[in-house]
Amino acid sequence: MNPRRMVAAGLVAGALVAASCSSGSPVAAPPTTDGGSTSTSTSTSTAAPATTTTASGAASTDKATFLQQGNEICRQMNAAQVAFDQEPESQKAKSEDATPESVLHLFDGQADIITSGLQKLEALTPAAGDEATMADLYAKVQTFIDLARRAGAAVGGAGDEFSTLTDQMDQASTAANTVANAYGLTECGRADLSATTA
Repeated sequence: MNPRRMVAAGLVAGALVAASCSSGSPVAAPPTTDGGSTSTSTSTSTAAPATTTTASGAASTDKATFLQQGNEICRQMNAAQVAFDQEPESQKAKSEDATPESVLHLFDGQADIITSGLQKLEALTPAAGDEATMADLYAKVQTFIDLARRAGAAVGGAGDEFSTLTDQMDQASTAANTVANAYGLTECGRADLSATTA
């Protein structure tokens, strides 16, 4: 989730997310008027998880199955981000013709896609003993999403808030991607979506 995708190639998020995920050019300074938001969602299908029983009797998902399902969720999330990025309003947000409306559209749309992916990941049952790792990852992705929404709301505002928030998005994205890749959720931790297909 590379937040540089979200505006002028500016998630995590994206994060989770986001965030936002792909090229790495700098964020352009946005114009200064109010804007609106959009909502995008994705769908995914997952097979019934293979489970094992822990000593306490609780069911847990096999890690290999969890990774397969989690990476498929993120693959579809990434494809949705690529498709959203090609929409005219998203392209406008990264051009010299950017408006606060188009920038907010890009930030909120990418945050919506990452949020949908995060919710689907959270619905999976982690492998036994990995619950804390997943909770840490999900918290980092949520941080990216929250920063993305705050940055979108700050478009056109006074001072350096927008720039500060996008810098924090970069940090949150790197933190989330590091955890995801280390665990094996490599689709979730991809920083370059240029080869992503639906």
